[in-house]
Amino acid sequence: MEPPGYAMTGVVLYASAFAILPSSVSVSEVRNWLTKADSGIPEHNPMQKTASYLLSLFTQEMNRHPKANRATR
Repeated sequence: MEPPGYAMTGVVLYASAFAILPSSVSVSEVRNWLTKADSGIPEHNPMQKTASYLLSLFTQEMNRHPKANRATR
């Protein structure tokens, strides 16, 4: 199924977020982030933050377009 041209950016953003989710889960399961060697607020799971950011960009992109009306009987 071919998405419409105006939705291609949203499809790419969603697919990108979906593609890095397994990496995000595996990083959190390794348990190598249990020690906090540096001070400040280090990012312990950057892949999860990236996936969340891409999903928020997807939501913003889809909200830019008008809502599609469903056919009525």
